[in-house]
Amino acid sequence: MEQKMKDEKKFDLEQELMVKLHKDEVKYAQSQARKTPAPASQSPIPTRKQADAGVAMANLPANYVSPEILAKHEANVARLEEELEAERKLRREADAEIIKLRATINGVQLKESEVQDLLAQQLESAPPQKDEHPTTIEEDDEEDDEEDETVAPSNGSKTSLVEPEVTGAEEQLEKSQLEQPTTKKVLTKQQEQEELEKIKQEAVTPQVVSALNKLGINSAKDNRIFSEESNRSGVEEKQEAPRRPFLLKSPSEYLPMIRRGFNRGNEEKAEEQVISVGWKVEVRNRKEREELLRDEVDRFEIKMKRFSASLEEGIDITLWQLSRKVELGGDEKDEFGLKSTAVTVKLHRRGDLYVQAVLAFTLRGGYLSKAIGRHRADKAALEPLSLYDILEVKAGCSGYDHTELPSSSGKGKSKSGKKSKSDNRQASLFLTVKATPTPEASFRSYIFKFKSRSARNDVLNGLRSILADMQIREGVSISSIQQNEDDQDEDEIMVPLSEVHNAINREREAYDRLLLLLLQGQEDLKEKEDEMLTLRGRLESVMNESEEKDRVQANDSKLIMQLSKKLETLLMDNEDLRDQNDRLNSRLVSVECEKMNLMSG
Repeated sequence: MEQKMKDEKKFDLEQELMVKLHKDEVKYAQSQARKTPAPASQSPIPTRKQADAGVAMANLPANYVSPEILAKHEANVARLEEELEAERKLRREADAEIIKLRATINGVQLKESEVQDLLAQQLESAPPQKDEHPTTIEEDDEEDDEEDETVAPSNGSKTSLVEPEVTGAEEQLEKSQLEQPTTKKVLTKQQEQEELEKIKQEAVTPQVVSALNKLGINSAKDNRIFSEESNRSGVEEKQEAPRRPFLLKSPSEYLPMIRRGFNRGNEEKAEEQVISVGWKVEVRNRKEREELLRDEVDRFEIKMKRFSASLEEGIDITLWQLSRKVELGGDEKDEFGLKSTAVTVKLHRRGDLYVQAVLAFTLRGGYLSKAIGRHRADKAALEPLSLYDILEVKAGCSGYDHTELPSSSGKGKSKSGKKSKSDNRQASLFLTVKATPTPEASFRSYIFKFKSRSARNDVLNGLRSILADMQIREGVSISSIQQNEDDQDEDEIMVPLSEVHNAINREREAYDRLLLLLLQGQEDLKEKEDEMLTLRGRLESVMNESEEKDRVQANDSKLIMQLSKKLETLLMDNEDLRDQNDRLNSRLVSVECEKMNLMSG
């Protein structure tokens, strides 16, 4: 690659030298062709042969060029055009190899047809290159013409010579003639600079940028390929602006590139919407799993970068504020300062530090209040909560059963409490912010409820990241760079770039490891929440079945009691009937005995 760049530099120098020689030869030929005899006051009287030669030279046109010189330069131009075409072919091949290499680095395999399409788009988008050397030659011709017009006689007179008058106007004329070409040159240089800036801006079209963004190459505007293509259109003088050697590099080129997320993207990518929920991809091999984790890392970093701004704009939630007080007997009593209230939580920064920031809770109206134009945004639902008072942020409803959360007084008394319990059945929609205790309450917590689990996870990670930034920058730091006052001056210490690369790689590996562990832990959290939701559903179904069985059993026991009472009454009636039967039998016997006694007597 370096040898190729050296050949390019050598070719550019040869081309500039040939153009300069061509310009000098043309100027010499024109000066010889348009040479006129000096005034009589300064030159001796010419002979007849010299006068005839002067007349013959004066008859030649102003733009006369010798045929031999013209043929020689035409041959040189044809040779240079062939070399230029070969060089363009080599450049296109080099550009194709660079595009393939960039795509391979980003894990994309391009076909030859796709590479040719990208090169075709690049060539179509690039503006036509202008050759500025003929313009310089034309400027020199115009200067020579102006000088000849000031010296040569006017009105086509060939033999008559007029001596100039000594009036002082000649000096002013010479000054104006000397100043006029320089102003032209200054104007042309300014135009060249403007054209160069315009070419640099238009060198990369949106089609090429979008195509390269799909390949993971998001720094096309700063790419060396496009910068070289744009710089070829302008040729500057070496004395005014010397060309920068290719071996000179910026310090950033010595550092390793970090290909991840918003780092390899531009600012426009951060403006795009991040897809937080998508179709579940079935992973079949390790490469797909790593690509999936890479995409999740990209989305996670972009969300964390945007969260502070979105929290300052406001996030809609449903809020419960729980305070636990200890009574005189030692019993704990739960009191809700706010019950199932729709609010908007916002981050208000009262200074440059996070310690000075607070979370404000403002009431949010429903659909009816929005329709009638009733706004309660200025009314605060609770006192602001300082970030410094937040102890921890937990997923779920910590410290209280989410199914037992009370409803607001407005929603209050429905036909049954089952509806409110079913609304709060999903624990994955809740988030708990634990705050520092107060003299009145030994335990304070703010319970947030969101509309989706993804919104809950975004706020959970965002609040934790803000608290982590506050601890790192303004609180008790976990680690710090070693600083020794006895060390030498930092400017005098020379560190090898290999050591810097190794240190950066170690830090980056540790950062990537923590991100991957965090994201995999979030997957575990989602699975556990799903399992808890499934188990809670099973528990509710078992409880419903148990209630149904209890109800059936109660009905059966009631029926049994009724039947037992009926049976008892029947048994008692049976006993009564038996007693009556016995009495009747005994009476019958007595009657028969009396009858027999009467008959015998």
